[in-house]
Amino acid sequence: MSKDPISSFCNELESFCNHLQSSSDALIQSIHRRPVPLNSTASTFVQCLNRRVSTASADLELLDSMSGTVSFEELLGHCNELYKKNQTDLAELEDRLKSCYGYVQVPEIEEEDEDYDVQAPQVLDDKLDSPSSFYGSLSMADSGFKKFEEDALIDESLSLKQLGLSDACLATLASEGNVSSQELEKVPNLEGDNENLESAEATSSTLKILKSEFECLPPYMKGLASWEDLLVAVDKINSSLSKKTDGSNFFRQDDISSFDLGPKARSYLLLLVRMNRMVVETVDGLLSYRIL
Repeated sequence: MSKDPISSFCNELESFCNHLQSSSDALIQSIHRRPVPLNSTASTFVQCLNRRVSTASADLELLDSMSGTVSFEELLGHCNELYKKNQTDLAELEDRLKSCYGYVQVPEIEEEDEDYDVQAPQVLDDKLDSPSSFYGSLSMADSGFKKFEEDALIDESLSLKQLGLSDACLATLASEGNVSSQELEKVPNLEGDNENLESAEATSSTLKILKSEFECLPPYMKGLASWEDLLVAVDKINSSLSKKTDGSNFFRQDDISSFDLGPKARSYLLLLVRMNRMVVETVDGLLSYRIL
């Protein structure tokens, strides 16, 4: 009976020693284990988010800096160039399909044309049923041909419309009937003189601005540049255009850097376009500014 308490104590002591041994082994493993790196999943996500935020901030600053320098006319010019490029690509694709695959473009047929095509054979058949209708159609064709000859003779006088004369003016000249042919022949010469005069004015035009026009601009437009700075920019543009040998009154985007207008070059051009002193056009496929 005396051995039972001793044996139970030994068993308990053995289990305690085993637990102590396992705890010691676990502590040793924890001590020798490598530390957990700081670049965990959360920190990696935060770093990636910070990079995206910085990139978005840079793009936003770029858009903010460009918002006051790009005009609506320039955007239209770029859209026009994209439209032309799209049309060119479509034409090349169509030619490629025709040459390689025998593609044939189907013409668009309107509903009115279809109705006319359906009704025309029936009308012709009805008219050709009797000889009287046949000869009647011939007489109508003969009268139509005579009318065509008369129109061809009168067509020479109708060319005066190209000179800007209205129908009422032509009717007045026809009613008077005392205008000689020599006087009428002088009219095209006047047209040529007008063209020469317009070309001379276009080539000799310079950029001029008025302070009253500048004062009529919206406040946010006048905040882009002062009146004095705009005058200096206009003088630089005029001096640069006067150095051109061809005498043209327009310049391209590549020429803006040669004007030495500074960082507000786009702002000056935007103000001049808004004041109707310039217009944005496409010349030889390039965006250009023409002085009005």
